[in-house]
Amino acid sequence: MSFPLKETDESRSFLLNCLTSFIFVSLVVFFALYTDLGVSPDGLDHLNFSINNIPKINLIGAAQDDFPIRYIHFYSTGYGYHYLLNLVYHSLEFVSSGSINETYWFTPPFLEGRQTAGVPAAKANLLVVIRLLSVIFTCLQVYMLKKICEILEIKNIYPLTLLWLSLSMMFPFLHGNASRDVLVNFLSICFVYNVLAFHIKREVKNIKYALLILAIAPFVQLSLCAFLVTVLASYALLSLKSFGAMIRETWKIILFKRGYFFPVLLCIVAIPATTDILNKIIQYKSIRPRCVQMFSYEECMEKNATFKVYQDIRKMKIKQERIDLGEYFEKWYPGLFMRIFGIMGHRSYISPKWFNYVLITIISLLFTLSATLAIIYKQKNSLLLGVIALFYFFVIFYFVNRKIYLFTGVMNTAFQGRYVFPVYPLMVLFAHSCFGYFNRITYYLYVFLLFGILSATYFMFIDSVHFGSILAIH
Repeated sequence: MSFPLKETDESRSFLLNCLTSFIFVSLVVFFALYTDLGVSPDGLDHLNFSINNIPKINLIGAAQDDFPIRYIHFYSTGYGYHYLLNLVYHSLEFVSSGSINETYWFTPPFLEGRQTAGVPAAKANLLVVIRLLSVIFTCLQVYMLKKICEILEIKNIYPLTLLWLSLSMMFPFLHGNASRDVLVNFLSICFVYNVLAFHIKREVKNIKYALLILAIAPFVQLSLCAFLVTVLASYALLSLKSFGAMIRETWKIILFKRGYFFPVLLCIVAIPATTDILNKIIQYKSIRPRCVQMFSYEECMEKNATFKVYQDIRKMKIKQERIDLGEYFEKWYPGLFMRIFGIMGHRSYISPKWFNYVLITIISLLFTLSATLAIIYKQKNSLLLGVIALFYFFVIFYFVNRKIYLFTGVMNTAFQGRYVFPVYPLMVLFAHSCFGYFNRITYYLYVFLLFGILSATYFMFIDSVHFGSILAIH
């Protein structure tokens, strides 16, 4: 599918891969070092929850005092990430002989001058390590994206994808901070790779890796489950015969026809998620219990800030007439991308509208062109990425953002961009796959265009009045 490269072009392509990888990773590290405390979505909440309030898993039992009401939204959507952070914290505490709680090990820019501002050493040290882990998970994620390019034989598109992800500021910003989305996005890319690898190579090991991700998904986050179901539904839609082969192989694994070790391992891995789901169903008749199902309305209003905000917004907007589906989509589509090309956290930055509309138009046209060419040339393998992207964007649009809008009456609620990040790199990759049909001159001209847009994006960011409120640069 990719255009043929001469030897000189191959060396150029290698250098371009290295350069774009360096640019992307540098941006992620930059945000990890310089993003101010409390800016990234729920970052400090993740730390507090992981250090002080990690919940116990029990098969039968209603929420007790050790489930803090103010963090109930974590309980209702999975908390595997917080168990990981809790494990990291106790490991660091053991290795350091308790010094994690007493002294600052390393003072990155976002902590300079804050030792006397009431930031505990334990929290500061853990935050540094977690941001480092986020960078590592992100590097692994883009590596798996490269593997997808290779297996689809569109590897020349990889640097274009990295450049576009770099100018999507919310992406490197989020992936340089403490966020469970980083783990979700990494597992999402791994799952898609293994589905594609089985489809193309028919190797059973890829089914085993995919099953492991499926087993831990409910414990990590329920949105990950929604994404995995979207991938499988898209796969079945495009390649029913291949999907049937995957089901048959899966059945053989479950029936111990492919050995005994893996099914036993799968059961062990699935225990936390299964236990958690059973507990919720037994106690609350729901996989995602609401705060008022677990505590009284008064307790939720008093102690759960998220619940109170939504209730207050709803009271103010409940009589307001809601716009219809078509009008909502017209506002949703550009609104979502403006926050992907900007930053949406507890403090936000959105670049000028005209600039955002240029980027939205480019990616929309490229996606449409790539879909058309993939259909004409019957490139089912790469077309799967486009179908997954469309399917998941619809899920976010209709079942997440629109549902919240109908409840609150506020248009911009949950327009954070990060909810589509499990599929966003795949969408970007597929949108740029059309360059595999063009000649090298068109390809390199577009590369230079992206370099220019990337430079303009960050110059505008630096000139913004919100710059200092997001980054700890003194």
